[in-house]
Amino acid sequence: TQLAMVSDITVVGAAGDGQQALDLARREQPNVVLMDIQMPGMNGIEATRKLLKGLAAPQLPLQL
Repeated sequence: TQLAMVSDITVVGAAGDGQQALDLARREQPNVVLMDIQMPGMNGIEATRKLLKGLAAPQLPLQL
């Protein structure tokens, strides 16, 4: 991906659908999550809601 070519960014994963994205974000606990709105199954908005709901205090910056 283009992000992987930036020297101070480490891409820790990519997901094909919303559930995979949610599982990956929970497992890797990245500083930033870039979520596609339109994904198969669970869309990016729902996956983001579920991700944030699982955090005691949301630590990820959220921008739609």
